Amino acid sequence: MATNTEIMTSFYTIVRDSTIVPSASIGYDGKSFTPPNTGNWLELSFMPNRGIDQSLSSNAILKQGLLQVNIGGRPNQGIAGLQAIADQVAALFPKNTVLSGIARVSSIPYASDDISMDDRTILPVTISYSE
Repeated sequence: MATNTEIMTSFYTIVRDSTIVPSASIGYDGKSFTPPNTGNWLELSFMPNRGIDQSLSSNAILKQGLLQVNIGGRPNQGIAGLQAIADQVAALFPKNTVLSGIARVSSIPYASDDISMDDRTILPVTISYSE
């Protein structure tokens, strides 16, 4: 069984090692990050959920949760560029991608509606995982 730290590290490594955006334009949970003034950036979140208890006769708990990639851009640039990056992020995590040990992506990643703010637009991409 994989630990939460191993799953999170695998997620971060897959995104960091990709060429979607420069690694300096990637923010992580718990780390101070200032988005660039121009171009796009990624903000990564690891959200483990309550594990699935297999049975009364076993102490095995199957881990599950969500991996979130928020794709950021400056306002008035349109959503098409963010959607193109969302497609690239989804391609990094096809269903059954091994994250660590037996933890795998459990469904096809999906983008949600964009979130527009005064200084940025965010397009969230959610990736489900389980053991």
